[in-house]
Amino acid sequence: MTVESKDTKKIYDGNGVATEFPVKFAYSRVDDLFLLRADEEGVETPINSNFSITVNTTGDTTVTYPVVGTPLPVGQKVAYRPVYG
Repeated sequence: MTVESKDTKKIYDGNGVATEFPVKFAYSRVDDLFLLRADEEGVETPINSNFSITVNTTGDTTVTYPVVGTPLPVGQKVAYRPVYG
């Protein structure tokens, strides 16, 4: 029997270099993912632009943020979670 992942939110730390972040849980549509950014104080703001979501041929998904501009610096975070209906 396979146990499905129960992850509901994934957080990645900025390092000044990374812009691609793997999605670690299943979802039905791109619109089912909610992205946000947290600053050094933990204040979260939604990410509504300058990102892309790519699904490759094996079904693996990657969030790219930012698509254009400087990667998140150390101390900031990017996160995603499913949209709750």
